[in-house]
Amino acid sequence: MQQEIRRYGDQLLQGGGAPIEIRVGVNTGDVVMRPLKTGDSSTEYAPIGLTTNLASGMQAVARSGSVVVSEATRKLVEGYFQLKAIGPTKAYKSLLTERRKLLHERTAQAIETIYSQRLEDHYADLAYHYRSSNNAAKAVEYLRLAGEQAVDRGAYAQSRANAELALKSIERLPEGSERQRAELGVRLLEGMP
Repeated sequence: MQQEIRRYGDQLLQGGGAPIEIRVGVNTGDVVMRPLKTGDSSTEYAPIGLTTNLASGMQAVARSGSVVVSEATRKLVEGYFQLKAIGPTKAYKSLLTERRKLLHERTAQAIETIYSQRLEDHYADLAYHYRSSNNAAKAVEYLRLAGEQAVDRGAYAQSRANAELALKSIERLPEGSERQRAELGVRLLEGMP
């Protein structure tokens, strides 16, 4: 694919056109398809979810003319292609902070969509992703819920840690009744055994 694009790009340049390059991010996993109505009454589908968001992030860190694959994809294609490791932290750290925050929020939204019938199994993950995003309200909500779960399991230190993180997230909320309600919920969590 890359060779074809290079060849096509060379043809464009020879004809006086602009150069063309691509970069590709590939991930493997389940994808949720969201129907989108178009102006002409037809329906198109857009992929959403963890798999799609990670592929988008992989593409964002790829150099022009390269293909970056996730660990899940690497396991499937190893031996069929020559692969060079770039390391997970290098790829993650190279994402711009705002892009990272957006990816965390989209990941959390995908978890909410995919596991809507069993959200309680994912409170800690949701708390982490929303805390790493710009959505402080959701971060507080899931930190509180994860803290309540920790109390139910007798993991009081984890519950206190969640409450502390929730209070820090509350500082990012605008002043008002919603912020006061959120803080009250966290303060009640602090008072649990």
